[in-house]
Amino acid sequence: MISRMKARSGFTLLELLVVAAIVALLLAIVMPQLTEAQKLMDCRQRLGNLRAAINNFYTWAATDDGGGKARFPTIEGLQIAGKVMTDGVPDNPFSDGEIKNDVVDATGLPKGTIVGKTGAWCYNSITGEIWPNTNAANENRL
Repeated sequence: MISRMKARSGFTLLELLVVAAIVALLLAIVMPQLTEAQKLMDCRQRLGNLRAAINNFYTWAATDDGGGKARFPTIEGLQIAGKVMTDGVPDNPFSDGEIKNDVVDATGLPKGTIVGKTGAWCYNSITGEIWPNTNAANENRL
């Protein structure tokens, strides 16, 4: 009896299949959360780039070359590639609309307000605030 137990080493095919099934189940549970976290990080990065560009425009506008009066860019100016941002407004990774880099007028509204049909970005040209115009996982509060 002892020699039979010593001869058996390793795992059976059934044991390996059970472990593989458990790992696959865990991955199926975790992957959607990782994807959502990646979208949130991507949204924060793009939002940070937008806010930096808007602040740079505001500072430039106060110089003689910019007209000598500090102001935030208009929505139209924000959307023109090369005026505020080199490549124009980036896509909102949470947007499920047709145009993911659209900018919606949110003048006079508090930050985080969703305007009209969700998608892309909300921009308040008076205060220079910009936020996602979507509400998956409350990212409109970023």
